[in-house]
Amino acid sequence: MRRLALVSLLVIAVSPVFGQGYKVTGVGNFKCREWIGPITLPEIDKFHQWVMGYISGFNYLIKLPTHEVRDIAKGKPIGDILTLIHDECKIHPNQTIVNAANEILDRFTKEWLHH
Repeated sequence: MRRLALVSLLVIAVSPVFGQGYKVTGVGNFKCREWIGPITLPEIDKFHQWVMGYISGFNYLIKLPTHEVRDIAKGKPIGDILTLIHDECKIHPNQTIVNAANEILDRFTKEWLHH
């Protein structure tokens, strides 16, 4: 029950429907069209590093109540996660990268709740 309550709060907190409601820094504020457009390798790396940090921060938040190590992605390779975000950005190029990342985190959260 605690897991459901915690994850529900986190989903609301990161949900684009709920509004931003929190400060996003770095390339998370960029539009998805910048992720999928023609960019240089250093720019791609910057996007990827931001996503990995964002997911790490999410994992930290969900571990707080129990202090157990958490992995919302359940060991999925980072390449697979980045591909999911890239695909989300292709579908919605005008959304921000943080919103695309949140869409993927929402999917992972639903999977996590059902296991």
